[in-house]
Amino acid sequence: MRRPATSLLVCLFVFAILVLGCRGCSPPPKRPPNNNGGPSPGATPTDSKLPSDSSVKRVAANVMAGDGEPLPLLNDDDLHTLLASTQVNTDDNGEARLKLSGCMTVYLFQTSKLTYAPCSKSESMGGSANCLKGGTAVYNSECAGRIEQMIQTPTAQVVPRGTWLTVTYLPDQQLTITVVFEGSAEVRPVTDIESRTLGEPITISEGQFSLTMPDQRANQQNYDPANLRQPKKLGEEPAQLNKYLKPWLDRIRKHAEEDKMPRQSYAFTADIDCDCEHVEFGLLTKEYRLQCIRAEAAAWARYYETGELGKCDSVAQGPNARPKK
Repeated sequence: MRRPATSLLVCLFVFAILVLGCRGCSPPPKRPPNNNGGPSPGATPTDSKLPSDSSVKRVAANVMAGDGEPLPLLNDDDLHTLLASTQVNTDDNGEARLKLSGCMTVYLFQTSKLTYAPCSKSESMGGSANCLKGGTAVYNSECAGRIEQMIQTPTAQVVPRGTWLTVTYLPDQQLTITVVFEGSAEVRPVTDIESRTLGEPITISEGQFSLTMPDQRANQQNYDPANLRQPKKLGEEPAQLNKYLKPWLDRIRKHAEEDKMPRQSYAFTADIDCDCEHVEFGLLTKEYRLQCIRAEAAAWARYYETGELGKCDSVAQGPNARPKK
């Protein structure tokens, strides 16, 4: 009978020693704070987030922005943080304003698409590239000397040099149009769209524009690619530029006026079109079309020189000519 009691006393004695001994134990070390800028284990990575001074907002409805289809609609006029790989789309009336790295303002016009990432997933540029996949955008850059922002389309790569420019991409023609209003830009054509092979850089200066499409597409349309890509003066081929950019002319002119660009830099946005391709005079059609083209060229020249709209020929003009005599 005394044996169980003795065992109980021994157990109590061992328990007391353990309790007293643990009173002097050090607590487990605290985990040091994570000050190396990386995510803590188990935390959601934030690599895709670009600097907080990159943002997007709606200027005119409708604007859609997100990283996957279907893109959510921006239903307010607030600033929204712009993340890597975000795609911004606009509808027939929409317009978006993007601020990239705090030093480049981008106005994305109607029926346009832009992704805040390189055009090719194999390219990594640390958030300094955006890909215009369709439509037109104005780029007003103050990044020169601090951050090199790169503008890409599927058929061109454009680096602004502290400048105000527009870039347009027409997917159905694989055509990129770069117009420099102020400063300059370096344009490298994509000569092969499948491999994204880049050609030699071309400098586009203030008051000039360039056209580029892949070599194969240019050859199919009987263009000499090298000649096609050469810088052209805005005042020498305004009618061609006007036709390419017609859907966005009003928006371009509005922002150029707001930013006090020289009038001649956006004179190509004037409403001058003598509709010469629809002139019909039977056997004399060719001669009358040439007469119409000469009158249209004279109207453009007058507008560039004086700011006054010239007139189309009173006889040799198409049914949709503007302005009429």
